[in-house]
Amino acid sequence: MEIIKKSCIRNWLVIGIILLFVGTNVMILGRTQNIQKKLDVLTTRQTIIVDNEGDGDYTSISAAVKNATNGDSIEVYSGTYSEGNIIEITKQITLEGKATEYGTGTDTGLPIIKSSFAFKIFSNNVSITNFQIDAIGDSTGDGIEIGWINEPGVSNVEISNTTINGFSTGIIVDTPTYIKLPRTTNVRLIQNNLINNKIGIEILRIHNGMVEITKNNFINNTRDTRIIGFIVPTLFTGSKTVYSANYWDSHKTTFPKIIVCSMYNPWLDFIRFPWFFFDKTPNAEPN
Repeated sequence: MEIIKKSCIRNWLVIGIILLFVGTNVMILGRTQNIQKKLDVLTTRQTIIVDNEGDGDYTSISAAVKNATNGDSIEVYSGTYSEGNIIEITKQITLEGKATEYGTGTDTGLPIIKSSFAFKIFSNNVSITNFQIDAIGDSTGDGIEIGWINEPGVSNVEISNTTINGFSTGIIVDTPTYIKLPRTTNVRLIQNNLINNKIGIEILRIHNGMVEITKNNFINNTRDTRIIGFIVPTLFTGSKTVYSANYWDSHKTTFPKIIVCSMYNPWLDFIRFPWFFFDKTPNAEPN
């Protein structure tokens, strides 16, 4: 009887060791597969070249964006790009203008985009830098639109070193009204030139998402900036829209600039309340 007990114990020990070995290997295999998936994403990221004379991968920015995948970088070289349709960005990509010619040709300076409505951004982790965006004619569209009222909000979007000229609104930052959708947050607007727009930068319905507006130049706009937000969340949680070190051609001094805006109750949209933001450290000269 004692021999049988010892035999059973040995058998269970062997089974336990086998199960432990199998489980450990399954865990290692799972982790290896996850790591491989991440490596596959990294290795499939690519740099896409756009050149208006045909020396790169594409001659239009819209085609490059359409064929890009998450993580890609799109380099746009000197030249003029007439983009007739709105370029919708639904992928996590970087768009960077290059102030030089690619291949043959004699173009110089930052790439120029001519459009009646340039970009709509519906994705997280998007960067647009080093462009000149000019409106076609008397445009009623926006230069760059980040987020939208009926779409989930976006995060980690940066627009920098870009001139936006002649639009109804140069840059508009929006977030959904439906409270269960993610809010738009972590938007950085840095060292841009907002010129000859009806509104330079407009912030809509943002009450608890971070929007950083830093070192931009507001020149010859009908209205430099406008904010329209929800009054109740702003009262209780505060707004994280921050203006700092911008140049305002209507306020050429280093004294703090008062930015008048309006807040409203979403259930009583027709009732507006005055509210105030400040650029506490404006620049007296263009950045």
